[in-house]
Amino acid sequence: MRVKLLALTQACDITGVSDRNAAVLVNATLKDMGILTKKESSKVIDRNTIRRLRANGVHFDGRNDRTLIQITKGGESKRKTITEEHVVLVSKPGSLYLGHVTPNSGTSLEIRKSILDVMAQQSKMV
Repeated sequence: MRVKLLALTQACDITGVSDRNAAVLVNATLKDMGILTKKESSKVIDRNTIRRLRANGVHFDGRNDRTLIQITKGGESKRKTITEEHVVLVSKPGSLYLGHVTPNSGTSLEIRKSILDVMAQQSKMV
């Protein structure tokens, strides 16, 4: 039986808990809850299970880049350098490139919206 421990893996990523420590904590909790016993040990979670669960997912990284744009004003073209936030999206395992986004602003809400838009486009292609 495959168990999806999404909240656990997210909490481990946020707090920096290792795969081994996460497995120890999960198994201790299962034991306290009576799910793991000497007779019933099929629900034991090992560090490799945690590692696999953490490896799957969409990862992103952003940075501010100077971007050269062309502005046409009064029939005259000029180049201007602006600073833009660029966010790259990859799917793991395998580091499959999903795309990149340039949010309208650098706020977390705008970055989130941009990432969700790309994910919606990706799901339509599948």
